[in-house]
Amino acid sequence: MKKYFFAIFLIILGVNVGRSQNLPDSSSYPEVGKPMPDFELNDISYFIKKRAALKDFHGKWLLLDFWEKNCGGCIASFPRINKLQQDMGGDVQLMLIGTLDPEKSIKLLFSRYRKKEGLTFPCAFDSVLWKRFGITSVPRIFLIDPNGIVRYISSHIDATDVRSVMHGDFASQAKVPVQPFADEKPFMIDGNGAIDSVFLFRSILSAWKPDIKMILPLDFSENANSRKGRFLVTEATIGELYFYAYFGMAKLNFDYRQKGLYDEYYYKVEMHLADSSKLVPDFKTGKNCYCYNLEVPSGRATKEDMQKAMQADLKKYWGFDARFEEQKCPYWKIIASKSAIAKLKSKGGSELWTGDTNVSYKARNAPFEKVVNLIRDSNDGIFIDDTGIDFNVDITMDCKDCLLTNLPDVKKALMANGLDLIAGEKEMKVLVIKDPAVN
Repeated sequence: MKKYFFAIFLIILGVNVGRSQNLPDSSSYPEVGKPMPDFELNDISYFIKKRAALKDFHGKWLLLDFWEKNCGGCIASFPRINKLQQDMGGDVQLMLIGTLDPEKSIKLLFSRYRKKEGLTFPCAFDSVLWKRFGITSVPRIFLIDPNGIVRYISSHIDATDVRSVMHGDFASQAKVPVQPFADEKPFMIDGNGAIDSVFLFRSILSAWKPDIKMILPLDFSENANSRKGRFLVTEATIGELYFYAYFGMAKLNFDYRQKGLYDEYYYKVEMHLADSSKLVPDFKTGKNCYCYNLEVPSGRATKEDMQKAMQADLKKYWGFDARFEEQKCPYWKIIASKSAIAKLKSKGGSELWTGDTNVSYKARNAPFEKVVNLIRDSNDGIFIDDTGIDFNVDITMDCKDCLLTNLPDVKKALMANGLDLIAGEKEMKVLVIKDPAVN
């Protein structure tokens, strides 16, 4: 699904992952029911034009789908939106908009996916709209009617959604006018009693709706354009909210490896609830998806204090019991043959990385740990190095027209180097969420 979870380690490697920290221009961000701000796209591939403006699509429904090369959810959606384009025929023009990284490796990535999945839609490799709209989380989808009016904003869409919108079945975004003070209404809402910026402490948990921009920060300090002591996450599942509350981050990351905790904690939350329907998110309607905003005074803005506040909020709202339990968990063990250990040993030279870590890359005189961490950061699961390689290596990771974000392809690339992935189990701490015990 959604995000940039292995960005931290790639930054340490000096590899640009293309994540935008753009600040939105509130005057030009699209709104449902209003005209789409004018734009021009450059560097379009697999289309009749290399450049196109909004006016070029007048008279036809236009679907803009923002994506970037490290977003697994974006890439997983390609076959679905390809079918959408085919099902809708000439009624809708689909246009992907990818943010262009300095190495332009996103082009190679898209080319491989296009060939592998038989994709037929075009893609513009242009970062201008990313910066203009402040796109920080993807997928981000805008559906614009033939007259240039925005009719739908979400992170998910299919042919059924498009047809519903075409027939006028979409929610308006009417603004609620500011109300005079009334003691029967919530304090500070819509200016009731005071402006909503003079509070001392505030936490809000609300339902998420598809027209709310998706924000899934890496950790408690990562919200763009925010002050110390502010944490905001949108379009989050219950499991994701609990992971933030108890780990302080979206995914076990480089910090955990630095502290030697990487394989002590399992990377998934276990949810054991009598009503399992609460756990199934519907990103089309917003059901079982949430927004959470926490703002505390700067003196109480430590990560630990904010985690405790969020834990208390979740407990008050759902009442679930949350605790860590020791369990046997699956993991992948990376092993090496004797010949591979001798073959991979670096022949020297300065450390050098070339290529794209999602597609194909070469590393010269590089710590083998960095290779392992790239596997960890681009694939779900726990990966433990059992090769015994404690020296720098020269290695090429390429599975020929396949992708290093796909575990079978990673295994294929490793085997070409005399390495392999073997399934195993070990005791780890697992965050377990349960219904409260009945006394």
